[in-house]
Amino acid sequence: MRWLGLTLAAIGLTLIGSTKVSAQSPASYNLDRAQRHFLVSRSGYRTLYSSTPGTNSVTVGPNLYQSQFVEPSYSRQTISPRGYERYDAIPGLGGSTMTPLGVSSYYVPGFGYGYAVPLVKQPLKPRQQPPAGR
Repeated sequence: MRWLGLTLAAIGLTLIGSTKVSAQSPASYNLDRAQRHFLVSRSGYRTLYSSTPGTNSVTVGPNLYQSQFVEPSYSRQTISPRGYERYDAIPGLGGSTMTPLGVSSYYVPGFGYGYAVPLVKQPLKPRQQPPAGR
């Protein structure tokens, strides 16, 4: 009876662990691995690129047509002897709605921004001379 309980507990733990791994998409798993490598690598020059594809959705009803979209986005991070740099391209988005009463649409353009944090090295302290007479 005890073996049966231990066996069921082991199978339950195995299933819980496997569902957690399978719930993560391959793309997010690869991005997580790349970010970990980017942060812990001992290389003097490291770069991480990531991008997100654009999306589109359409809703159709008897008296309604609506569409929305988001443009692709992009990010680049670099750690070098000069410091840390990052550039992000924020996606634009838009949409349109058509009803028997009229048509409306909108578009918000995307933009990019970046920043850099220079590496500041501490100046070396001058060596102290030994006292005279030694």
